[in-house]
Amino acid sequence: MAHNPQAYRALGRLVANVKQYPLDSFIQEYRLGLMQALAHRASRKNNTNVLMHLQGYFKRSLNKLQKAELAQVIESYRVGELPLLAPITLLKHYLALFPDAYLAQQRYLNPYPQELKLRYGL
Repeated sequence: MAHNPQAYRALGRLVANVKQYPLDSFIQEYRLGLMQALAHRASRKNNTNVLMHLQGYFKRSLNKLQKAELAQVIESYRVGELPLLAPITLLKHYLALFPDAYLAQQRYLNPYPQELKLRYGL
């Protein structure tokens, strides 16, 4: 979604109609669509859209202050005052407080394997 929202929607339609394809054809079509989507660089605008989409998953869990804090951090990212890491870190914090199995498996929140993360303690 952060790379190419239109391609993301097209992939969603493809998955919704998976039964209409032989498995090999589906895999080939999906792979092609995914690679075309990922060929577009993720933009600040599209990342903001993803962050706001993720924010919606917490609308019933967060209190008024938490909602305002998250909205402010996302807005600060949108205008270039904060790096993408800031809203992602806050979303992961709220995910730890209010677990959601679907969100927990999203690669957007954890894009890198643990082995590639910085080791600040060294």
